Amino acid sequence: PTLLPVLHDNVARLARCGYANVAVQAVALSDHEGVGQLFVPDAFAENDGLASLETPDAPGRSVPVPLKRLDDVMNTKSFIRLTKVDVEGHEASVFAGADALLRRGTLETILYEEHEGAHSRATQLLQQHGYAIFKLVRTATGVRLVSPDDATFDVPYAPVNFVATRNVAYLQTCLTPPGWTIYQLNARSAP
Repeated sequence: PTLLPVLHDNVARLARCGYANVAVQAVALSDHEGVGQLFVPDAFAENDGLASLETPDAPGRSVPVPLKRLDDVMNTKSFIRLTKVDVEGHEASVFAGADALLRRGTLETILYEEHEGAHSRATQLLQQHGYAIFKLVRTATGVRLVSPDDATFDVPYAPVNFVATRNVAYLQTCLTPPGWTIYQLNARSAP
């Protein structure tokens, strides 16, 4: 709730840059409608990305928030190229509340943070809906897709980013590593 004014400012800034198709809704996403408790740890002052609907493992306070299903707040007939879900351990509940969107393929590619690893409930839900799952890693040559089980680039203290997609070819095109481009110049002959 304390970040809501920041979100409104960010959306206003995006609108000034031509991105007007963004709406802020003061709800938390889950697998059911109702009221939930958003746990805000004491460390929130240092890292405002730590609040969660999951049971806290650190001291803090809780704030009641309205809960909605993603299926109920998004038009299932739309097409969304990229969706980002980072809800501090509540990803599986968000995906469970998006059954119709996932079944229809409305959400083509989903970037999500996962605290439970490659075989989490969230990942299994996405796979059951036909999504291919990759781990997203940063390397010296850019961002790469690797197998979900590849631990080569894992950092012990950080959650892992995964990407689920129904369009692997397009995603691979978007993440083609940068490199040299050679242009052929056509020389004109002198008159």
